[in-house]
Amino acid sequence: MAKGNIITENELIFDIPAEAEQPTGPSPTSYLQRLEGMPLKGMIAELEREIILHSLEKNRGNVAMTATDLQLGKTAFYDKMKRYDIVPKELK
Repeated sequence: MAKGNIITENELIFDIPAEAEQPTGPSPTSYLQRLEGMPLKGMIAELEREIILHSLEKNRGNVAMTATDLQLGKTAFYDKMKRYDIVPKELK
């Protein structure tokens, strides 16, 4: 099932093992413990940065597709990448 009207290469990946589809990474509790002691503004910035990185990795560094997925304009998205020192070419 494609997200839009056009099927892209992201929808055509069939050989991903079932265990690869399971979310891995830190539990929500350990994530919150890592943010403990930070001001709210810092916590939100860290979460926003990680969401952007995750989405860029998922879209193989494709900025336009990531901005669309996150429902951001490209200019605003580029501003956020600059703020968090994110280089999409490194995520391809």
